[in-house]
Amino acid sequence: MDLTKASADELKELPGIGPARAAAIIAYREELETEMTEEGLRTTIPTVSAAVWDELFDKGHIHGVKRVQAAQTNVTSMEMVVQSLAKQLMDMQLVNKERDELVATLVLREEGVQRELADLRRGRTEMLEGVVQCLDEVITEARQ
Repeated sequence: MDLTKASADELKELPGIGPARAAAIIAYREELETEMTEEGLRTTIPTVSAAVWDELFDKGHIHGVKRVQAAQTNVTSMEMVVQSLAKQLMDMQLVNKERDELVATLVLREEGVQRELADLRRGRTEMLEGVVQCLDEVITEARQ
């Protein structure tokens, strides 16, 4: 359907376009001194959702409107940038998770080493106490 020529009744036949939206499209068309643009329609008639505009344009329901391919290309580029940033964020979160797991493992190992050192110190102390006791016995026997 050619939006530059369609009547209100014809516009109402479009999916998502009722009497109020048809009137808004006609008002927009009548106020224009230049050709209708997709961007102009989207911004002038915000009550029509992006999904409805997308369906109308992409499925060829309407024509006679200048489509702004650069805007679509920019949106696609921006979506790609957002996807790339999201992937980088996920990668960073994985790296942070791996780092946290490594730190937890190192903390557990350190605790184990500390326990082993404490056991060795206890064992060394017990051994030294045993040596001192033996020496005391030897000295006591030597004095008798």
